[in-house]
Amino acid sequence: MRLIRLATILATMAAAGCGSSSLPGDDALIAKFRANEKEFRSVVGSMSGQGGRMLKAETRDRIDALGVTLAAIDGKADPPRVVFRAASTGWAMEGTSKGFLYSTQPPAPILPSLDDARLGRRSSAFRAIAQDWYLYLRHD
Repeated sequence: MRLIRLATILATMAAAGCGSSSLPGDDALIAKFRANEKEFRSVVGSMSGQGGRMLKAETRDRIDALGVTLAAIDGKADPPRVVFRAASTGWAMEGTSKGFLYSTQPPAPILPSLDDARLGRRSSAFRAIAQDWYLYLRHD
């Protein structure tokens, strides 16, 4: 009985992505950005023009076409930044995410690579990929 219970717990954790560190590498994300840079920039313009309101269906469709799981305006930053989450692992309250950041102010710390970055809880690191564009790695 304990073996069945343990197998069920492990299967549930695997299905939820717990313990998985399968985030895309920097090179794969940079290639995705370069192939879609014009559209990323256009979406940022569309999102900025919507002033924090609910995104229009057309903008959501364009975000989906970029292959990212989330796009949000970080209104706490001054000036506001736009975050595009490409992938995440772990649980909702404790996990790691990686994606793209548009910010006219350089974030910190900027590293030469995020592939081997070691982050503490509730910390982020960034890699510059174009003017005002960065990869980000966040651990909650």
